[in-house]
Amino acid sequence: ELTRWPYIFLFARTIWRRAAQHAFNRRKLVIRQRLEVLQDVVDMAESGDDAVDALDILTKRYGYRWVDHPQRESHLRAIRRNLSYLADTGELTRDGSNYRASGYALKTLQDAAEDDRRYRANLRVQQLLAALTLVSAVMAIAQAGLIHFSPVVDFATKTGQETKK
Repeated sequence: ELTRWPYIFLFARTIWRRAAQHAFNRRKLVIRQRLEVLQDVVDMAESGDDAVDALDILTKRYGYRWVDHPQRESHLRAIRRNLSYLADTGELTRDGSNYRASGYALKTLQDAAEDDRRYRANLRVQQLLAALTLVSAVMAIAQAGLIHFSPVVDFATKTGQETKK
């Protein structure tokens, strides 16, 4: 009687893991861009992993379940290709199949963050200019008499004086 409980527990755990893997396999894995791969390598270097490879990056992103995912080979090739490109441009140094972040990697990430900050600042200015242009266009149309707004405050009549007949 007592010997059945471990098997029931193992069976339940196996079912749970298969269900979790099935749910993970239904998810579409997103292929990251070059700067995101570089950010992953720098993050892993800062956490103590000096040399990383494509397997480490995929495990960091998706956990160990990525190994059984149907798209694992294409994602592994994409990460290896991005790592190779980053090594060719000098952001990473290659040590066999492992890669290490160079000082140029930090500069590239800082430049990208600065470009993103400038882009967002310029976007806010452009949105403000578009709103001001819209308001001034509506006011110009109203001044031309094409549309009429009812007055909120009427300064044409004097307040405080009663009209005598």
